[in-house]
Amino acid sequence: MEYRPEIVVGLVGPVGTDLRLAAAIVAEILGDFRYDVPDPISLSGLLDAALPETRLPDARVPRDEYIDVRMDAGNELRRNLGRGDALAVLAMQAIVRVRAGATETSAADSLAYVLRSLKHPEEVAALRRTYRERFILIGAHAPRQRRLERLADEIAQSRGSTSRRDWLPRAHQLANRDDAEESDHFGQNVRGTFPLADFFVDVSSREAATVELRRFLRAVFGYQFASPTPDEYAMFHAAAAAVRSADLSRQVGAAVATDRGDIVAVGCNEVPAFGGGAYWHGDINDGRDCARGEDANARLRNTAIEEIRTILTDPRLKMATKRLRDLDADSFRDILGDTRVDELTEFNRAVHAEMSAILDAARRGMSVRCSTLYTTTFPCHNCAKHIVGAGITRVVYVEPYAKSLAEELHPDTIAIDRVGTTIDRVRFEQFVGVAPSIYMPLYGMGTMRRKQGGRRVEYDAPTAAPKLVPRGDLTYLERERFAIDGL
Repeated sequence: MEYRPEIVVGLVGPVGTDLRLAAAIVAEILGDFRYDVPDPISLSGLLDAALPETRLPDARVPRDEYIDVRMDAGNELRRNLGRGDALAVLAMQAIVRVRAGATETSAADSLAYVLRSLKHPEEVAALRRTYRERFILIGAHAPRQRRLERLADEIAQSRGSTSRRDWLPRAHQLANRDDAEESDHFGQNVRGTFPLADFFVDVSSREAATVELRRFLRAVFGYQFASPTPDEYAMFHAAAAAVRSADLSRQVGAAVATDRGDIVAVGCNEVPAFGGGAYWHGDINDGRDCARGEDANARLRNTAIEEIRTILTDPRLKMATKRLRDLDADSFRDILGDTRVDELTEFNRAVHAEMSAILDAARRGMSVRCSTLYTTTFPCHNCAKHIVGAGITRVVYVEPYAKSLAEELHPDTIAIDRVGTTIDRVRFEQFVGVAPSIYMPLYGMGTMRRKQGGRRVEYDAPTAAPKLVPRGDLTYLERERFAIDGL
């Protein structure tokens, strides 16, 4: 019998995304590879046993109440244990139980466990630490409009209402909470979890999602002729550009490409150098922030906040209460932490990745008109207006950027995750395809492609094994026990 290692598939997606559909498609495809896929393990469903003293609602209550209360319960469990990965370890316990109950008479060669749905980056870290190459994370999504309408429909039906519109505000509220509870380290954080996926898929169409997931899983199972799409190829270049950056805050990369995947230009967020482009490591007069030792934007933003504090605490102002005067600079800065003042980026010395790519093309006389810009992080509103002005017609991004006001400031020229065809707006779309992080190992040539006589080797799914999983490695079972004992 061929080596058939166990695998674990995690699903992450914003609330309103049909993760049940994604799980069903994954199970169907894995069946082609002779894997037995037990019922998906719902992480929120594990809360009932983990918090026995908390009466959690079941599916009979209104849908919004069910989601909200279980979000609270997940936060409570993570907070009480002081671990963001608590639910992931509970999922490992569930895997152990399922494995123990699996029958030896199964016609399948091995087991695959599907986890639905991950909400915290530390959950992903724990699963990768434990299962390593056996763990696959799939980021499922759909256009925001469709997600909200689907969620509003579910809420309306559960409350006996026939009006989806009445429940759209509630759907918005839940979606915003699910996205990120920034003030709580143990809160919901899909925004930080989703970009960690190995593969991204739009599940708004079952047929299209099945095609994409089948293509991905065939590559995972060693299909020797698996090759990237133009979007995957260009996004890989954007990610490669990102790691050039030594910026003190984050690494962002961008690539401009034609619809055939031809790379026109690349860029990253880095300080510009005389003569064009950005500084490189090894430049004699290295002017990068990492060489200067400070983030100029943070320093000048703090200066602006201190100027505001000085004015507000001036004794000549009647509004300057004693309590306000007694606040030190750090406390006042914390108060302004959730305001636009604390999000200013205009003092940044680095050129943003998107602008860097556009300038790269301009220096070499290459037109970017009617091209696509690929970026590892959603563009800020400042870059967005230059993208529009440059004539770029499509933007593809991986990581969301909540602070961007792109659509709010430019609704006449930008359409973000819109349903249907858009011909008078720059289309901003969530990336679909293989993540840059596994691009090289997944698409790198593994098995032989041709026989001795030159004929191609035929692919046989029922005997294929995961390409990246080391043969005979069972140390994950020890790591699994160690993680569970640690909880």
